[in-house]
Amino acid sequence: MSRPLSVLIVEAEPLLAGELQSNIKEKGAVVVVARSIAAAESAISVTNFDLCVLDPLAWDSSAHVVAPLLRLRKVPFIIYSMVGSPPAGAIAHIRKPRPSHVVVRAVLKNLATQRATVQELSRPQSS
Repeated sequence: MSRPLSVLIVEAEPLLAGELQSNIKEKGAVVVVARSIAAAESAISVTNFDLCVLDPLAWDSSAHVVAPLLRLRKVPFIIYSMVGSPPAGAIAHIRKPRPSHVVVRAVLKNLATQRATVQELSRPQSS
């Protein structure tokens, strides 16, 4: 049995963070919400996340601090933001105020791709 996939949500808005957390968790993933840069840094340092949803404007500099950590740990991330260009390494940029189900769909699509890749790599090689 494989482990549940894990998602980090870096979002300052409590209602939106809660909605994303609930909808992604409902699909079977383990979800951690970081509502500060320090919480995001701490979570990234102790957990191997499969994906991150990042609002780079959540705090004035979150993208400048969090995105490099995600790239270093090889965690793919989706930007969910009102304005601006996504930081380098983002796999998608979803502009707010798109509904959260659009973000959830992008998360699930990426996680399904990762799961298929892991399953393919774990198959025994035929001789």
